[in-house]
Amino acid sequence: MKNRKFLSKDPEATKKNAEIATEISKYTEVGNLWDKQGKNWSPKELSHYFDIEKQLKAPEVKILSIEDLIQERINFHE
Repeated sequence: MKNRKFLSKDPEATKKNAEIATEISKYTEVGNLWDKQGKNWSPKELSHYFDIEKQLKAPEVKILSIEDLIQERINFHE
C-alpha cells in the first residue's frame, strides 16, 4: 500500500496526517479481527464497515401529523 500524506507546506498537514493514520488504524483493526475469525471478506465490505455502524446509531425517524398521515394514505390510493 502506498502511503499518502499531506505535504508539510500546509499548516494543517500534521493534523490531517494524524487523522488519516487514525482512520487507517481503525480499518486495519477490523480487517485483522476478521482474519482471526476466519471471515472471508472483501476490501469493498471493509470500506463500508463503518457506514453500517453509523446507520445503526442514527436511524432516521419520520414523525407525521395525523393530517399528513391521512393525506399520505389518500395520495397512495389515488
